[in-house]
Amino acid sequence: MKTTVHSPLVKIAAAGMPGSTDCGVRALTRRGLIATTASIVAAAGLAGSVAAQTPATSPVAGGTRTVNTVNGPVEVPANPTRVVCIDSYSLAALIDAGLVPVGVPELDLDSFIAPYKDALTGVATIGPYQGIDVEQIKVLQPDVILSINADWATGIYDQLSQIAPTVLLDYQVPNAWQVLSDQFAAAVGREAELAAVKDTYATRTAEVAATYADAMESLKWAVAIGWGAADNQFALYYPDSAPGVILTDCSAQFIAASAGKTGTSEQFSYERLSLLEDADILLTYGVHDGDPEEQTQAMIDQPLFQALKVAQSGHIFALSNVIPSSYGAAILFVDSVETIVNEVTGATAATPSA
Repeated sequence: MKTTVHSPLVKIAAAGMPGSTDCGVRALTRRGLIATTASIVAAAGLAGSVAAQTPATSPVAGGTRTVNTVNGPVEVPANPTRVVCIDSYSLAALIDAGLVPVGVPELDLDSFIAPYKDALTGVATIGPYQGIDVEQIKVLQPDVILSINADWATGIYDQLSQIAPTVLLDYQVPNAWQVLSDQFAAAVGREAELAAVKDTYATRTAEVAATYADAMESLKWAVAIGWGAADNQFALYYPDSAPGVILTDCSAQFIAASAGKTGTSEQFSYERLSLLEDADILLTYGVHDGDPEEQTQAMIDQPLFQALKVAQSGHIFALSNVIPSSYGAAILFVDSVETIVNEVTGATAATPSA
């Protein structure tokens, strides 16, 4: 029997998304990313949990600010308008904050970066991650270059810093998608713009938690991806991971093998697929929504997996942004959670408590 893998995001798109924001980005939730004074104030509570990890930025003489980076303090323009991003964290954070980069790596706009497809259509590309074209970056005349401290950026840092101030930030930190969103927005002076998106995220997670309280209490969620298939292994994600944090904010309950565990994820052999036995819903990775990537399909095809309750029910959902790297992607993830709950349970909205 072939196990059906669903794509809740397809259903969201079919329902019709609202129009574009002022910066040309498709609205990331049906309520839109509405910047108001109230939303910025409300977002302060959400920002508090990661504020201590945000790099210090301070305006200095000459209309510049100083940003603390992995390479030490870097002075950047106070309000840059031409920014080149050479990773997905920085480009997503900037678009969330209303600034579209002038240059980005070559990307599959229908894959994990799909939430930003409209904004990135037509943006100049600067080569693949492992082959960044420094000369093309020079042609774009950026005010600032942003990236995480991945090897493709650290290896050419000296060349990049000769073109424009270059900010490399550490991505190997807890809650990286939240921390880096704050850090990159602060680096270009757009904290207030990002705050509106953060408020939308906080509102949506609280809304799902309250509206579907009974369903969120009764369902057991698992996030498992077939990475490691070459060694007959799969990865089980824990509450500290990006999807785990968002599910927690939605008041989701985890399977016994994940609940209470710390760290991002852990590898297990296929012989341990029974760890997923109490899952009512399984989220996994699809290169495109609803289409499990090759290693994940290998996991799904295992006889032990096929015997699981979740395989028998068909409540498996492949998401291209199952590991969100920004608030915009996280908002779409929350929308997916809501759609999944409705599909799995036919959930009737609970009356939110006062």
